Amino acid sequence: NDYTEGIKGNIKLHATTSALAQFLPADIESFSAEYPGIKLDIEERVGAAIVREVVEWHADLGVFASHTPSPELETFPYRRDELAVAVSVSHPLAERESIHFAEFIRHELIASHSESALYALITREAQKLDITPKIKIRVSSFDCMCQLVASRLGIAILPRHVINIYAQSIPIVGITLNESWAERQLQIGIRDIRMLPPTVKAFVEHL
Repeated sequence: NDYTEGIKGNIKLHATTSALAQFLPADIESFSAEYPGIKLDIEERVGAAIVREVVEWHADLGVFASHTPSPELETFPYRRDELAVAVSVSHPLAERESIHFAEFIRHELIASHSESALYALITREAQKLDITPKIKIRVSSFDCMCQLVASRLGIAILPRHVINIYAQSIPIVGITLNESWAERQLQIGIRDIRMLPPTVKAFVEHL
């Protein structure tokens, strides 16, 4: 309507790769259609950095996994995502419907960069089993991880939605990761709902 079209402003959003690769693009598209005068400045960060940037007023809001400590922020549930195991269609595991982490961790792995939430998760769970992960390659993007998995250079843990997208064009499949922590809650973090500019509040409510 004329009212929302007339609202102008800028919003600084910091979000994890998982949120940006899966859910945020469609939500940003629908928000921009309703508020064409509002510009979004989006940065991809890891969870701890996102919390720090919001706390220090360098970002208006953040989207990150709920296991990231954020005591200084107000948080609201956003979406749930599921972690799964990505393997090449020709990998011996490709016919499996599910796998436990204890079996996954014994294979050669494609891992995300050392600052990422996924890397922290894998190393933490491996430590519980007293196993050193056999990380063959570390890369910073989900795209590269999927391409390397398709090339049979290792297997990886990735969001199920991301695996499904890439499986349409390259030879990979997703296997259910049979662990309680494979289900993750993503959340929105802000400093104080009462102090938000109207533009940011409208975006938070939209999400």
